[in-house]
Amino acid sequence: MPNEIRYCFIVGTGRSGTHLITSLLRQHEMIEDLLSGKENPNILKNIAESSQNNSINVPDVNISYYEERKKSIGDKIFLDQSHPNLFFVDDLSNRLGGTRFIAMWRDTRAVVASMLRHKGVLNWYKSANKRPFPNQFLGMVGRDDFDKLSLLEKCTLRVVAHKNRIIKEQILNPEIFKVIYYESICADAEFQINSIFNWLKISKIDKLTADIKNLSVTKWQTSLSNNEIDIINNIEFKFSEYNFINQTKIN
Repeated sequence: MPNEIRYCFIVGTGRSGTHLITSLLRQHEMIEDLLSGKENPNILKNIAESSQNNSINVPDVNISYYEERKKSIGDKIFLDQSHPNLFFVDDLSNRLGGTRFIAMWRDTRAVVASMLRHKGVLNWYKSANKRPFPNQFLGMVGRDDFDKLSLLEKCTLRVVAHKNRIIKEQILNPEIFKVIYYESICADAEFQINSIFNWLKISKIDKLTADIKNLSVTKWQTSLSNNEIDIINNIEFKFSEYNFINQTKIN
């Protein structure tokens, strides 16, 4: 009998471990990642622009793309890592069916430190002046307030906005939406990934190839100054809808 789960979407904010978990999940013979760990640039651009425009609907061309690719792989689960799909859980689940969403959760300070080191991630801000504010993707503040922020503050605000959305989706869609801690993957990848396979109703695998740099869990402590850490913590305290003090505790 075919698996009722047809699509698995990896979502969250950039630099939170979405590529890492994709590389681990795609090792299962019943999961198909047609792009071998990469995003389709056009599909990613479409969904990113839609999310930054505060849309609640996925572009039709993206839906057609997913449907066509799913047909090409038969009974396997189609894996996609266009992470801004975080903002379209309801629309994707309603229009595609058989969807599951895995959201990556990583220490905000680690995510921001990584964002500041990657120019590609910072390109999101080049078109910020064209976007509506408050913005579900970039941050829930007015445009005047956003324009006054430093790059560090803008990055932090974006991460917090994504984490707030993750919490919302986890509450509203618990059966199809699963949160995975980046730190827990680094601590025991095999256990965590096999628990996901069980959730996806496929068998576990005995041997997992994992190239994980555990230093990434604490690297932010030396790459950020004390003042930068204080700024990140203050913004998170002000705008988060979750208890950030305990966010690195793995349950």
